[in-house]
Amino acid sequence: MDTVRVFIRWLESIDGVEQDLSEKVLSPSITPDENSRDVTLDTERATEVLSYLERYEYATIDHVAIALMWHTMMRVGAVHALDIRDYDAEEQFLEVRHRPDMGTPIKNKGDGERLVALSDQVCSLIDDWLDNQRPEVTDEYDRRPLLPSRQGRAKKATLRDYVYR
Repeated sequence: MDTVRVFIRWLESIDGVEQDLSEKVLSPSITPDENSRDVTLDTERATEVLSYLERYEYATIDHVAIALMWHTMMRVGAVHALDIRDYDAEEQFLEVRHRPDMGTPIKNKGDGERLVALSDQVCSLIDDWLDNQRPEVTDEYDRRPLLPSRQGRAKKATLRDYVYR
């Protein structure tokens, strides 16, 4: 809405609309968490990236992060918030939980908490990651992140970079 208001002000400056129309454009009151971009990965690019990772970088953190985001449509923040204990291999789901007091808030807070079903393929990938690649570390809250760095929980920016590379 702020962008629309700026455009209308420009229109006012060239007498393209009535004067003071821009004052009628009200921006909604939102929190910084709600004021986020929705960036998507197109199907063709996702298929190319996942095929490459499946062949050359199987069960790496990049592979698991992108596969989770692509196959479950979870946001980076939700993937960042996952712990090993949130993964149920037997029932094939992830539990996304809002834990702001432990450094992992999620968008929509408690309303964003949910169970996310996983396919056999994604579960196999996560299992291989956990069995063979995941560094055995905890974060500063003594939690075991599903996708850690060598020092603790991987940063959201790092997980986002996997998608943009």
